[in-house]
Amino acid sequence: MAETSLPRDDLISRIGRAAGRLARTGGTWVLPNVCPACRSQVCLHEQTMCPACSGRLRELPGPRCPRCGGVVDGPLAVCGECLAGDPGVWKQAVTVYGYEGFIRDLIHQMKYQQAVFLVPFMAGKMAESWRRGQCAQPDVATWVPMHWWRKTRRGYNQAELLAREVGRILDIPARKLVRRKKNSRKQVTLGEVERRENVKGAFVSRRGRLIADKHVLLIDDVFTTGATLRAVTQAISEHAPSHISVLTLARG
Repeated sequence: MAETSLPRDDLISRIGRAAGRLARTGGTWVLPNVCPACRSQVCLHEQTMCPACSGRLRELPGPRCPRCGGVVDGPLAVCGECLAGDPGVWKQAVTVYGYEGFIRDLIHQMKYQQAVFLVPFMAGKMAESWRRGQCAQPDVATWVPMHWWRKTRRGYNQAELLAREVGRILDIPARKLVRRKKNSRKQVTLGEVERRENVKGAFVSRRGRLIADKHVLLIDDVFTTGATLRAVTQAISEHAPSHISVLTLARG
């Protein structure tokens, strides 16, 4: 019988789906050391990209806004958008990239195209930014939850995969502390006021013993208006954490 071979992209796609299943069951990442972006050049470690792809990524310059992690756009320590909006209940926020260009494409691949093999690289950059900011060590990491039906349709929650990997790197537990009880509309289609109304009452906290007097690190892929993060942190704050911090991959 003649041997058949899969096209490289099809093979990588299958590897990605297998990695997603493995990650959801708590297994370790076993992937070939290829660049997670172009999937061709060999890298030394799963948390790195080849020079060509890494050269296309630009981390946000300083100084950074402590409320959203974005670039400060004026003489004050806080950016204009955060000054004009609801500050939220978290103490600090850290992000890595602006939500545009190459990183935006990679995030879309991770979220909508089963490209979960990007998670180790993305989580590694998030953990690196957290440490570089000399932030206090959290006690527990958690994530922005998806409604169970939407997660079933997609097969995974990318924020959960990022949180579990960041937790592994920072050597802290990653736990589900909040449940999404309302399957609200997708935030991406809504304006700022609509986003706040859309997630109002959508989340409920759980496992309060893991939250009380603890430093909770909330993780998501993108910080846009902050409406979802505010709703989740409000639910967490009901169990009196010592404080809450936010860590995202990109600032929209």
